[in-house]
Amino acid sequence: MKYQGPYKIDGVAQNNNYIFTIRNGKRTYHANILKKYEERESSPPLQPVVENACTGFVRHEEYEEIGIIMLEPKLTEYPKDVTISENLTPQQNKEARELLQTFADTLSDIPGKTERVEHKKRLTDETPFRMKQYPLPVHAMDEVNKEINFM
Repeated sequence: MKYQGPYKIDGVAQNNNYIFTIRNGKRTYHANILKKYEERESSPPLQPVVENACTGFVRHEEYEEIGIIMLEPKLTEYPKDVTISENLTPQQNKEARELLQTFADTLSDIPGKTERVEHKKRLTDETPFRMKQYPLPVHAMDEVNKEINFM
C-alpha cells in the first residue's frame, strides 16, 4: 500500500469509517488505515557525505586462476602539507615540523606493514571461493578504465 493524499474528509460513516472524494468518486476507508497528513518544514538541500570515492577491480575470465596483484602506492601527502595549529609557539611549531619529518614514513598516506603481529585464517577447505562479478554500470567504465591504466 502506498500513501496518497492529502484528501479532505467528506463525511463520517459508521464503525470508524470515513468518506473521501478521490478522483471524482467516493471512497470509504477505516480509521486504522488512515494517517494524519503533516506538511514538512522546508529544509536546505543536503550536502553530500562523500565527495570523492574510488574503486578498483581486476578483469579476469570467470574460471581463470586469480593471482595477487601488487601495486606500488603513490604518496600524495607530504609533511609540509600538514596544517599545524596557529596557537603553538614558534618553538613548538618547529618541534612539530621536525617530528613530522622524522616520522614521515610512518605518518604517510601509504599503507605499511608490521612484523610484530601475524594473522592466521583457518579455512574449512583449500578450494578457492569464486564469485561472479557484479556488472559495472556503463557510465562508470571510463573512470574505472582510467584507474586500471594508472595501476
